[in-house]
Amino acid sequence: IHLDNIDTLLRNIHRKENYGFYSWIIPRFKHLANNPKTIFTILRHSFYSPKYWIITPSKPNEYNAFMTVNLFHYLILKDPKHLKSAELFLNQFESIHDMKDIYYKNELINFYLISRILCYSKNKSLINRFIPQINDIDQLQDIELASLLLTNKNLNLKTPSFWKKNLIQRQHLSGSWSTKDVFTYGDSMTWRSPALTTSMVLSALN
Repeated sequence: IHLDNIDTLLRNIHRKENYGFYSWIIPRFKHLANNPKTIFTILRHSFYSPKYWIITPSKPNEYNAFMTVNLFHYLILKDPKHLKSAELFLNQFESIHDMKDIYYKNELINFYLISRILCYSKNKSLINRFIPQINDIDQLQDIELASLLLTNKNLNLKTPSFWKKNLIQRQHLSGSWSTKDVFTYGDSMTWRSPALTTSMVLSALN
């Protein structure tokens, strides 16, 4: 698919200020400002299918906080000027518990997602608002412990050395980590990826 995705994604921003972005790209009035080729691509490949909204819990005009966080991270990688908008979006929340999302519900994974933005920020007050407070790691899923380690790495926080040793000891004989960890789920959908869990663990241990 050949698409000017940055422009298309930016035009998919919610009509209400600080709501972030719509979670799904469907034909919207704002997209009419795109060139004809992009408009055709959106029409052809978007989720504009009535059946899709019937068989899933998703809604065409929904917005989700951590899907917006993921998008801001992508935009910042493309152009650092988007950091200011990302900080404004995060600044409206007193804590991670105020952020609503029907897909990303794992708190430690969500801390990691936010840290991918805040690693570029110099706003210490905002950063301190999104630092996980965890003491006991024994009950954490592999992907949660990896997310905690990655969050600390992104935010330049000190990490107890035994956390990494604990994660290493969880490795299976196959060389992978847990195949049961859930990284995102909705009202009637659950997604897990052993490959994602293992790749995040390896990144955390690096």
